[in-house]
Amino acid sequence: RNVTAHSLGVVVQDFDGSPKDARLIPKDSLIPASGQGNFSTVQDNQPFVDIIILQGEDEDPEECTRVGDASRLDGIPPQPRGVPQITVTLEYDKSGIVHVHARENTSGKELTTTIEYNALLSGPDMQRAMARAEQAKVQ
Repeated sequence: RNVTAHSLGVVVQDFDGSPKDARLIPKDSLIPASGQGNFSTVQDNQPFVDIIILQGEDEDPEECTRVGDASRLDGIPPQPRGVPQITVTLEYDKSGIVHVHARENTSGKELTTTIEYNALLSGPDMQRAMARAEQAKVQ
């Protein structure tokens, strides 16, 4: 049974400006796995958000592993902070690829990308990779 070894999430900022890890796919989820969250802007008239993917259990992004940057979702219409609604979906497939989809719901602006991250191996896959590495080791 393949499950996620760690939670997957995105970096979000509280209104006080402190970054947090918003976990979208919990640890030990069956693979393939997906999760979704709704977020907003933290500044008035904020025209973009950067989507940063994390792996780990801690709320502090500094204590998590950065899986990758999905890029920037821009074109958010000028609105007061907290008004734009941004839906972020993560899907983790059996090939170890994270599919990222972000959409600002007012304008319909979207961002879609994939991130391949080898450290997302499940326990058995990691053991197989370690065994292969040991066999290939030069004496």
